[in-house]
Amino acid sequence: MQTRTSKPYIIKLENKLTLQDLSDICSQGIQSQKYELDEKLLKEIDANHAFLMNAIEAGQHDIYGATTGFGSSSANRISVDQALQMQKNLYEYHGCGTGAYLTEEECAAAMLVRLNCFSYARSGISVGLLEKMVELMNHGVFPCIPSRGSVGASGDLTPLSYIAAALHGKRHVYFKNEVRQTAEVFAELGIQPYVFKMRESLAIMNGSSIMSTVAAKAWITLDKVYSAATFNIAMMLDLLDLQKSAFHPLVHQVKPHSGQLAVAKLFESIFPQDMQLQAIRKEGEIQDKYSIRCSPQILGAFQDALTWTKTLIEQEMNSVNDNPLFFHKENKILNGGNFFGGHIAMACDTLNAGLGSVINLIDRQIAYMMSTACHDKLSENLVDPGLEEPIRKINHGYKAMQITLSALTAEIIHSTNPAAVLSRPTESGNQDVVSMGSVAATNLSKQAHLAEDCLAIHTLTLLQAHYVRRQKNAEVRYAPKIQNILETFASQFQPVIHDRALDQDIVRMKTTLFEKCEWTSWR
Repeated sequence: MQTRTSKPYIIKLENKLTLQDLSDICSQGIQSQKYELDEKLLKEIDANHAFLMNAIEAGQHDIYGATTGFGSSSANRISVDQALQMQKNLYEYHGCGTGAYLTEEECAAAMLVRLNCFSYARSGISVGLLEKMVELMNHGVFPCIPSRGSVGASGDLTPLSYIAAALHGKRHVYFKNEVRQTAEVFAELGIQPYVFKMRESLAIMNGSSIMSTVAAKAWITLDKVYSAATFNIAMMLDLLDLQKSAFHPLVHQVKPHSGQLAVAKLFESIFPQDMQLQAIRKEGEIQDKYSIRCSPQILGAFQDALTWTKTLIEQEMNSVNDNPLFFHKENKILNGGNFFGGHIAMACDTLNAGLGSVINLIDRQIAYMMSTACHDKLSENLVDPGLEEPIRKINHGYKAMQITLSALTAEIIHSTNPAAVLSRPTESGNQDVVSMGSVAATNLSKQAHLAEDCLAIHTLTLLQAHYVRRQKNAEVRYAPKIQNILETFASQFQPVIHDRALDQDIVRMKTTLFEKCEWTSWR
């Protein structure tokens, strides 16, 4: 990881955390990022916590999770001493998460997102809780959070219990790129376990911060998927001398979906001169396959999905999503359902469907390039045409790469069924409808990682096709914006001349596309 040298990230009152903030912090080294709490925030947190404690002492009415049990047990009335013990019980009995841990980056981001939700001073927590969270984050200590076990209401109870447990010195944490016992790390750093005050454990757990974080990280990846896919398709147009008339702005001005117009504008900036040509063929089919000609419509829908879901995810990250809520200025304590992850579920399901369409598109494009229809411009299976015939016959080029891409595409499409409709009653019927937001987010995260492999194969295949065209002495003129990126890729990846394993090429290309490549100038 790179070392971050910028100023500390200051958590302010009603802090606004953007996806770009999260992306920047993660890309520059989330372990080395430092955090501070603004004084105005601390003052409001103090006032909000005092409002809760005064209400409890006054005994005017029961307060969920403070003077009552949890969930379907809320009919149970309890003493203050029992309530404090219950904070520990809450995270203990929710320690039943399954599946692999979220990545260290995701767990660190989840701590930041949960802290951000507390910045609105409506959760009744104390300053001490915020300070303990910041202490761990500044030491680079992040709870290990299992990826499964949440139905998305009441929030991400089970996954978030691992943050609560870590603050108390329990379970496991990431520290210096290792998974360690929390108690060992605390002893090593001289950190004291936090003792939860009234309903603080509930405040940590009764929210949507895990699904929000996982969705945010997936969105960041999918935004790069969009950039890589548009570059590859633009390169393919020049590589195979395909028609650009389907990308002409006039075509899209009469079907003015915002994303579709954005794609047309991008391609107009890449091919400003070509867009002025009618470019109708004199021989053969006068228009290209749908996988070429309908690219703006498919990419445009995905771009619109990215734009819409960005708003939903950022709003969820910047919301008070626990229960109950404490409005100290209005003198009200209100029970509600802000922990319900319906918006995140809808956002992730939408992105999932859009991603499936994009990956299906690039799979069809590679199938077209490998078909006999392209043998005159390319070669069978993209085998090096410069090989002598006996050798050429026993080499198979990118045959298996297409098979792998097809397998990944099938897996992605198979998982595009929406999770939001899978609600089922839990917790003695108290949670009789649930969002499945975490299921949707976890599924999208998996799909995003598969998509990285797909785009890596897509890009490598185009580089091989570029090499084949050169070997056939074809004159290919690329637009300047394509040429610059193409030269960088071509210098880092060797073409296939004789059959060889390509699995490590896929890994390296994935790193290049999604960690090293700066796509801002491309868009």
